Amino acid sequence: MAHSYEEYSKNINETYNEYKEDEKMSNKEAIARTFNEYDMSMKKSEADKAIISITIAEILVSHLRILNTFKVYMMETLSQLDFKLIEQEKKLTREQCIDLLFRKEQALKQLEQKPSEYYPRVCWYYEELTDKVNKFFNNQMNSGDVNEEEIVASLFQRFERDCKNTLSEKKSCTQQ
Repeated sequence: MAHSYEEYSKNINETYNEYKEDEKMSNKEAIARTFNEYDMSMKKSEADKAIISITIAEILVSHLRILNTFKVYMMETLSQLDFKLIEQEKKLTREQCIDLLFRKEQALKQLEQKPSEYYPRVCWYYEELTDKVNKFFNNQMNSGDVNEEEIVASLFQRFERDCKNTLSEKKSCTQQ
């Protein structure tokens, strides 16, 4: 295994957060890019597959909704993990295997309960966008004396990348 048990989880979460914070991606975009980045590593061993897929699933359950096809894929992947093979590979300690099995069961339960999204082209959910705008607005208001024009200009600048995701968003953003 190229990474240790702890490193995988840490690196996957860091990658996801970088896409969200640095690239200003939505939850859905960030998880898709993160999964794509680690997809080939899942083929190295059953232990790699387990660590990566469980960590991705743990991130997924933090979302309001999960794309139905990805939810089904992740649930199947988690359900098919072979913990006997993981133990035989001897890449993880007994404690790590037990922890991983517990995390898998928790992630499966939480995935089952999450609402599904059936529209793959949706990038921002209303609640997520509202939350981002409110956080941004509160940060602007707490930064001192800022007039309305500065807030609006700053808001448009902050969400400029997000307005370039689809043709309809491009059109509505250019009309502003």
